[in-house]
Amino acid sequence: MTDLASLAVEGQHTPGNHPPSGSAVQPILEEAWAIAIDLRRDLGLSEAIAWADGYLEEVREKESSTAAARWVVVISALAELARSSVH
Repeated sequence: MTDLASLAVEGQHTPGNHPPSGSAVQPILEEAWAIAIDLRRDLGLSEAIAWADGYLEEVREKESSTAAARWVVVISALAELARSSVH
């Protein structure tokens, strides 16, 4: 999950600053997983993934790198839920 955490905070630090610590990233990961679980419950897994992918494209078009990075984490969480439901 550390790689996902890096994606979640991409663009949030300036050159010369250190990236956020693990404790700063934890709330982002928790929020992403909560969103993924809610989307799965409300839409079903495959529709939730499709919806999140579409929403990510909208966010990217608005050029919000922080929001896009957070949605990458949500989509990764959905993918993890999909993998765990297959086994």
